[in-house]
Amino acid sequence: MSKKPLWAAICRFLEEPYRIFFPLAILCGMLGIGHWLAYAAGWIDRYSGFMHASIQMQTYMICFIAGFLMTAMPRMSASAPASWVETCGLMGLISGILISLSLSNWRVANLLFVAALVWLVLFVIRRVRACHGETKIKPPVEFIWVPIALVHGILGSVLLMAGNSKIAGSWAVISGKSMVQQGFVLAIVLGVGGFLAPRLMGTFKVTKSASSPCCEIKQTQDRKRYQLLHLLFGLVLLSSFFLEGFGLVRIAYGTRAFLITGMMIWTRSLVFKPLMHEQYVRLVWLSFWMVFLGSWSVFFFPEYHVAMLHLVFLGGYSLMTFSVATMVISSHAGRKEKLQRPSKVLTFLAFSVLAATILRVISAFMPDRYFLLLGLSALSWLMGAFIWLLSIGPLIFVFPEWEAISRIHKDAKRAVLKMKGAEVEPSR
Repeated sequence: MSKKPLWAAICRFLEEPYRIFFPLAILCGMLGIGHWLAYAAGWIDRYSGFMHASIQMQTYMICFIAGFLMTAMPRMSASAPASWVETCGLMGLISGILISLSLSNWRVANLLFVAALVWLVLFVIRRVRACHGETKIKPPVEFIWVPIALVHGILGSVLLMAGNSKIAGSWAVISGKSMVQQGFVLAIVLGVGGFLAPRLMGTFKVTKSASSPCCEIKQTQDRKRYQLLHLLFGLVLLSSFFLEGFGLVRIAYGTRAFLITGMMIWTRSLVFKPLMHEQYVRLVWLSFWMVFLGSWSVFFFPEYHVAMLHLVFLGGYSLMTFSVATMVISSHAGRKEKLQRPSKVLTFLAFSVLAATILRVISAFMPDRYFLLLGLSALSWLMGAFIWLLSIGPLIFVFPEWEAISRIHKDAKRAVLKMKGAEVEPSR
């Protein structure tokens, strides 16, 4: 291979960060979940639930979130793609988090996690500024949850370090831990997921473009009203973790369950059956139901909250990330047909993730077989993740022309709008 094609491939990797962060996410997830398999099999003599949760949220999930946002936001804002400094810098920080967690150096891991989130904040700010520059493109209202999520991650890490250093009380440890391990990802799901899922499913509400100055003013007013509502809901979510920290656990879980339900109904992510029939779309819908069911299960069975949260983590977030990643990787490889037909790999993945979820939940009710079931749950997830990566991984190295990718995205939007009987691009 000559230097020119090689350099072009490297540039595409850096400009489309999902090509780096999605595979890295799977490797991080394998390490975090493989921890339980290793202990159950007797390969290691100690286990750490905190390390497992930290790897999953601070490396696995942030890789998927960063890969999606750093690829999608430049396109949505018509701004410059991610630079090599932005991509490599974040990759270095996440690698540092993983190494620090593996060495049980929690303080350094949390500091690097804060640095990674600040890095993402700066990336988002630069792209939002571009929206208000020459392009005048307004980001989706729901994307106000991105800074809300980053606040949860940063504030949670600061509280966790303050509590562990005895600067603050035990409430800081409880609140901070939940903000990092729950609030950070949940805010992304409610916001970015609340925008993306109904558009994939074809269940979003189509709004007409402004046809007069009066209509334009009304749309601007509605947009500001929606932003304030989303911001208010974000503050409610944040306050629920403080309630948990001060011992009002049941109220905190109930607040989050009501908030999740309201948001998913409002954004049409939950109740309405998908109009699009692609397999990955149905799995996205299923993942939202798992988040919904898991949130209420935690409220009704608080004594089993760790197990019930895995309905959210495994059945919800994990299945969601695999489904969205399938869509992103296949469309950016120009393989539209791969998304339109049923996939045995996606079917196997769905059964593996759901089996892992069931095994993890029932382990809480079978203490004599607890670690055996955790090991089997881990094995089930690892098998699904490995087969998925083996199948879709080669598409990460496929580089079609930009026009082909844009055409696939436009065709997908046109198909959804046609199904809804609309002729205009949805905006809100």
